[in-house]
Amino acid sequence: MKIKSPCMEKCQLDVDGKFCIVCFRYLEEISGWQTFSEEKKKKYS
Repeated sequence: MKIKSPCMEKCQLDVDGKFCIVCFRYLEEISGWQTFSEEKKKKYS
């Protein structure tokens, strides 16, 4: 089963610009989502 992105399409970064306070993910997780394995996606969803 394909894991859906937790993105809510309303990004709002914290004051440091490293963490989305809407979907609660770090920029590395957001930018890397498309290349993550399904197992890794499970970890972040």
